[in-house]
Amino acid sequence: MPSKGGRGLTGERGYSHLELILALTLILIFISGALRMLIDFSANAERMDMEEVLDSLRQSVLIVVGEHMVESELADLQRLEGTNPMLLLMLAPDNYAGEYAGESAGVWGDLNERPRAGQWYFNDDDKVLIYRVIHTSFFVSLGTVEDEAAFKLNLIFTDNNSNGRFDKGVDVAQSLKLEPLARYEWVN
Repeated sequence: MPSKGGRGLTGERGYSHLELILALTLILIFISGALRMLIDFSANAERMDMEEVLDSLRQSVLIVVGEHMVESELADLQRLEGTNPMLLLMLAPDNYAGEYAGESAGVWGDLNERPRAGQWYFNDDDKVLIYRVIHTSFFVSLGTVEDEAAFKLNLIFTDNNSNGRFDKGVDVAQSLKLEPLARYEWVN
């Protein structure tokens, strides 16, 4: 039979309310720290995955430019400007949703049609490759849509007649480049 001091026959005593509250507080602090680390890890994995896809796309663009250089057909690079860079890959990433045109690419009348966060898609109307960000609190974009990073395949050329557009036979094509439409950065 326990005595008045809360000790049992073996001399053990139960935990006070204060000790239980302290223990639970420490456990909750540990869990919240672990959850924050998990979220940070997940956002970092998303950033690395996005950058890996971009690196693959840029390498594919360089291969195409190299092929055109070898064949002395740099001027033909113009036909690739604004095309879907995903088509240059041997295999599109698993999170590539495809090409969208018309209302589904811009206005999104039905939000169920819009690609999910974490997916790439090509807006055929604007000729832009877009990545929809999952971890938006870790992503800052100066573009028009906060949760997206947009990229376009642009022709790099010497504008000999200074008219701002490529004229075959007048201007000199130099390369293709996959460029972001707006500055963005991942933050921690």
